[in-house]
Amino acid sequence: MNRDRADELDMTDISVLIADADYLTREGLKSVLSSAADVAIKAEVSTEAELIRALKRQSFQVVILDYHQDGSFEMTTVDAIKKISPSIGVLIISADDSKARIDYLISNGINNFLTKRCNQEEIITAVRACANQETYFCKTILNYIVEKSFRSKPDVPKKPPTELTPREQEILRLIAKGFISKEIADQLHIAVHTVYTHRKRILRKLQL
Repeated sequence: MNRDRADELDMTDISVLIADADYLTREGLKSVLSSAADVAIKAEVSTEAELIRALKRQSFQVVILDYHQDGSFEMTTVDAIKKISPSIGVLIISADDSKARIDYLISNGINNFLTKRCNQEEIITAVRACANQETYFCKTILNYIVEKSFRSKPDVPKKPPTELTPREQEILRLIAKGFISKEIADQLHIAVHTVYTHRKRILRKLQL
């Protein structure tokens, strides 16, 4: 392959920065993402200071961040990232199970969130979704969002629920079981794009 062709292919890569204090986690993510031909790990950092320097030195499409690491990264790290690079995609991959912190981050614009129990395909799919400015939540996070959307709020009159179509209900049940969009498309014999359209409608109807 000539150099011009190689440079052209490299330009199509999703450039990723891994921000995690744990060495084994960083190595694991690099190993997982190495199987995706369209993803390129351009840098890795273990502290917020290193992250800020990397963002000022180089452009990235996606930052993979564990915000819950005392002394290295915090929730405010997301604000620091967006201040330097407002258009960058932030994919959270964390073991944190605090619903309050998860709710805060989602309410403040985090649209891509996985736990550290997710598998290889989910991670790669989430990176691609994040790069394309699409929404992707793993089963654990999605279950929490759905639970929260139906939870009664005190002193607030209940609004009539927005009815989901039978197909939307079917897709929501499959999402809650942990199936990704391609698997849902295969099971229902529909296009992946159609699944994404239904997901967006479900989120809109549930006001998520």
